[in-house]
Amino acid sequence: MAEQSFDGSKGKRRVTSMLERSDIAELESIARQRRVSLAWVIRDAVRAYLGSDHLTAQTIRPAHPTRSDAQ
Repeated sequence: MAEQSFDGSKGKRRVTSMLERSDIAELESIARQRRVSLAWVIRDAVRAYLGSDHLTAQTIRPAHPTRSDAQ
């Protein structure tokens, strides 16, 4: 990964992801309840995921069907 892709002053990089509408709605609800931004909730969730046994989380069937599930 190229160093210039990061904001040198903050050590952060912008990442884009596609989420289901229902997931976004739930995250926005959490953000409103906590009076924080949606971005803050997502960063907090990523930190919690990285701090957990995330290998276990990968073995759980996704909440939304994938193409291979539909076949």
